[in-house]
Amino acid sequence: MPITLDEPQGPRVPVMKRQRIGDTVTGAVVRTVQRDVLKDGQPALKDNGKPRQELVVTIVVLPGTTMPAGIGQDTPAAVPAPGEVTRMILRGASFGQWIEAKGTLGQLQVGDIVTQTLDHAQVYNAQGAPVGQKLTTQAEVDAVPRGQSVGVYGPLTLRRAAPAEAQWVQVAEAEYLAATAVTLPDTAPAAGGDLVGF
Repeated sequence: MPITLDEPQGPRVPVMKRQRIGDTVTGAVVRTVQRDVLKDGQPALKDNGKPRQELVVTIVVLPGTTMPAGIGQDTPAAVPAPGEVTRMILRGASFGQWIEAKGTLGQLQVGDIVTQTLDHAQVYNAQGAPVGQKLTTQAEVDAVPRGQSVGVYGPLTLRRAAPAEAQWVQVAEAEYLAATAVTLPDTAPAAGGDLVGF
């Protein structure tokens, strides 16, 4: 009979929702994870047969953020308070901008500052191909008929934290250490046990 392992599930971390032109997110980087994009539980494949990739960037939200964050579609999104931990999920052009920004910055450090300000949108058909021109106002986005997919985008920058942002770097470092901590098993000897010879 198979034995099922109970994998501990930590708290779910909200995701930044790129929905409105003009919204901004600024955060101190905690960690990044590159993974396959999944569709219906299976890796989504590019034309060359390789899995599409996305980058999950865990951040500590900084003051000035106006972009909402939420978990799934069932939870109403709200603008996170400074100091809250959220995730940015970067695909396609946003992932490409991250790669370029990281190339300019050099080795990524916990506490580096990422900013994205949304300035345009694109409508997509059911196959994921762009339809029409870029939308540059929220009124144009709001006028897109229901049932059509709309992606909202904007430039992404990455930089070292300024001295005035040191407190946010410390919060990001604490979150990183907590997320990567290894829990060691209890090594106390059994009742009446003796560790002679060690």
